[in-house]
Amino acid sequence: MVKEREERKVKQKYAATYQFRRARVHIVAPNKTREEYKRIIHDMHMAAWPIIDEMIARGDKV
Repeated sequence: MVKEREERKVKQKYAATYQFRRARVHIVAPNKTREEYKRIIHDMHMAAWPIIDEMIARGDKV
């Protein structure tokens, strides 16, 4: 009963929640800034272009 009251007091959003048998794990992550999102997208593009170039070189349809 005390645990339920504590859970109601703390209404926090989690980035992810995982259930492992009887253990629940909440992942708390800070909000990302616009610069962080830009860096993530840039990194994704930098990883994707070599793959696309390789597919073109092999003659795969892109």
